[in-house]
Amino acid sequence: MKKLFCTLLSVCLLALPMSASVLADDLSAAPQIQFEEVGFLPGSVPADSALTDGISLPLSALALSMLESGMDYDAGSDTFVWNALYYVLSLYGHEDDRAQVTEHSLLLPSECIGDFFAALFATRDALPAIPAELTDKVKYNSHTDLYELALGDPALVALEQASPVPAADGLFTLDGTLTAPADGHILCTFRAVLVENDTMFGFSIVDFVLS
Repeated sequence: MKKLFCTLLSVCLLALPMSASVLADDLSAAPQIQFEEVGFLPGSVPADSALTDGISLPLSALALSMLESGMDYDAGSDTFVWNALYYVLSLYGHEDDRAQVTEHSLLLPSECIGDFFAALFATRDALPAIPAELTDKVKYNSHTDLYELALGDPALVALEQASPVPAADGLFTLDGTLTAPADGHILCTFRAVLVENDTMFGFSIVDFVLS
């Protein structure tokens, strides 16, 4: 059974330098994970803050990845996709009961990768291959069907998010702010466009803008 611990105001994150060292292995054998909607009409159930508790975890890490890398949200870029996945999985993957944590790394099955990928990128239906420039951060073992990522040091940030607002075509917009709880310094604000669906997090991100 899948398990994920959700928080709203204080989120314990891992401050991962983008130069974290993880060797690449057998990338060509990585599975092509695909997703389908299963009997669910997006927007058919009104969203509220309680329903978006789960997606707050990917939202937090996505904001940090974009803040660190200077990249805009680009679901069409394989590099952006895997950079965002690397952040989100490194921050929250260990809270999934399918994860294996060793002294220096985090091991996750492809099914788990797929669940986080589906939350981050509503407009993509297949996980791309790991780009060459990110093979020092993630590796895939085809024999065990496990992805390996480096562990990082925790740092504390606070997430504040407004209630989602219905938008066109059954979508929702959600505004949020990341702050440093020690002094209240605002790290960034963001607006996310979400679609409600029958996935692990209950929503997927359609677009995401830092401001």
